[in-house]
Amino acid sequence: MTFNPQSSEYSPLTSRDTLLSMLETLPDALFCIDDAETEEGLRVLIDTIPQFVWMMRPDGSCEYCNQRWCDSTNMTSEQAQGDGWLQAIHPDDQQRVLERWQSAVQIGRPYEAELRLRHGTTGEYHWFLARGVPHRDDQGTILKWFGTATDIEDQKRVEQQLKESKESEEHWRVLAETVPQLVWTTRPDGRVDYCNQRYCDLMQADFEQIRDYGWRQFLHPEDAERALTLQQHSLATGEIFENEHRLKDGWTGGYRWFLARALPVRDEAGQIVKWFGTCTDIEEQKRTEQKLKESEERFRLLAETVPHLVWVARPDGQHEYTNQHWCDYTGLTLEQIQGCRWAQLPFFHPDDREEGKLAGSMPWTWEPYMSTKGGSDMARPGSIAGFSLAGCQCAMKQARSSSGLAPAPTSPSASEPKQKSMPWLIRSPSSFGLQHPMG
Repeated sequence: MTFNPQSSEYSPLTSRDTLLSMLETLPDALFCIDDAETEEGLRVLIDTIPQFVWMMRPDGSCEYCNQRWCDSTNMTSEQAQGDGWLQAIHPDDQQRVLERWQSAVQIGRPYEAELRLRHGTTGEYHWFLARGVPHRDDQGTILKWFGTATDIEDQKRVEQQLKESKESEEHWRVLAETVPQLVWTTRPDGRVDYCNQRYCDLMQADFEQIRDYGWRQFLHPEDAERALTLQQHSLATGEIFENEHRLKDGWTGGYRWFLARALPVRDEAGQIVKWFGTCTDIEEQKRTEQKLKESEERFRLLAETVPHLVWVARPDGQHEYTNQHWCDYTGLTLEQIQGCRWAQLPFFHPDDREEGKLAGSMPWTWEPYMSTKGGSDMARPGSIAGFSLAGCQCAMKQARSSSGLAPAPTSPSASEPKQKSMPWLIRSPSSFGLQHPMG
């Protein structure tokens, strides 16, 4: 311990030089003792400091250990005499410590060793730093050895954790270099402190160009603001970071879509110490989504321009789309019929609704009477042909006569010939088109 006269508080010895200075002055203090009272006072002081204090003879045998050493090891000073002190040292350390101590005694140089001492009560071993210096007379002859042992258990644990962390980090880096993603880590403030080689290869840049905030230069200008805003939110809240953005391909000069994700790593106190992240290439997925979007737009455009009533239903028969012709003819909006099945639709003639219940996953044709927008006239404008494909049913309905949408008689005639089934619309995952039922 060291005493700070300004604060009137003791603070732990953290410097080996400070410890060595104390050891060098201790022999002088002991040998300057000229009465029993002063000696007793000095021994009380030695017994109160947090280090173990020991004194050895010139031949290296133990002569004295302070009370703190005795209390910790559960040994008396007499038991530590000679080589008895070695019994408190971990068996794996005894030979190494003894050889180093004997070497210091023979050469007369300061002694230092890290060793494990057994706690006499619990039987556990704690790491200590032992240091000793020789005290010589005017002729240079060693008269005594004075030394201390300082508890460094916490320090050794930290060192072990760092070692394990380093080994774990090495394994992690091997993994990071083999996965097909771009891998990166940042400090708690978001500065990049590592990226794998795949990241550098894509950007055609070295790590120095990417580290800290350099990676931002490779973001697509249109995506930068959103990506950085989301990152700052994650850094501030500790929430998982996830975003889709484009990164520049150094080989082509173009940009590719990536899904970026990052997770925080916390210490035992819950503080974020690092962020681990990946970027997964989703360029093909994005292109597929764009093609589907364009295909959907083409379908909608076609459905709204053909002179037919067009509808789309899910496999369970519930409607999810009708074109404007359908809405204009029936007077109902898409929202009003969404979720309904054929037999539930109010504009079909009651006599035809039972047949509509049969519309299912097999190709089918149905010729019902339908009411027009007014709800009173029934028309048989033609057949409705359905087909189940790619998770939906699609059909086109012919509803025209020479004068357009034609009202029918108030009741259907049994002798009225059914019209030929009209073309239907088949929607596949990759394209939209018209096909005739017979090929």
